[in-house]
Amino acid sequence: MKKIQLHWQILIALIIAIVFGIIFPTSYMIREKSYKSLIRSKVDPVVLVKIEQLEGVEYETRAEFEDAL
Repeated sequence: MKKIQLHWQILIALIIAIVFGIIFPTSYMIREKSYKSLIRSKVDPVVLVKIEQLEGVEYETRAEFEDAL
């Protein structure tokens, strides 16, 4: 069987990655499960109070999420 040339393999991989990025966008959200995980990790209570206020809010970018913290 004939192999596909490397530049075509890279191009196909890039196209697939772009399609997946469009279909499954990244969003940042603190859910009850992640909050409980932080409690089990013995995070400082002051930090937990700040994070609890963000629970349920969805952020489109990491920068927005970090600004809210």
